[in-house]
Amino acid sequence: MLRLRRATTSQRRAIYAAEVEAAREAGREHPACNLCPHPILPGELWDVSHEGAPAALGGTVARIAHRRCNRIHGATVVTPMVAKAKREHDKFLDIKRPRNPLPGGRDDPRKKAIDGRVVERASGRPWGARGNG
Repeated sequence: MLRLRRATTSQRRAIYAAEVEAAREAGREHPACNLCPHPILPGELWDVSHEGAPAALGGTVARIAHRRCNRIHGATVVTPMVAKAKREHDKFLDIKRPRNPLPGGRDDPRKKAIDGRVVERASGRPWGARGNG
């Protein structure tokens, strides 16, 4: 299982220094939040925020964001996105299957043909003929 770790103090220091440098090059006094247009002033709480893809999906571009902005973004955008990606991954690899598959559905050994006959999915023979249930 993939475990995401918090950034260490030295990593946070390096990310903040890079953001301050980018802000100065852009002519701003303070670094800007990557989720809202407001600057992050000294003394305000901030988190490491991933721009583009979230860290759980392999995102590596780390920037800074207000703690409140990052928490709201995580709860409303990132968490549902990661959950959907995991669901689709499990469905693609056939890890997760429906507990009660629909009769005649993909997981049923029989299917209903267009003309109304019930046939065996694998061979196309009529269901209930000799040799099947």
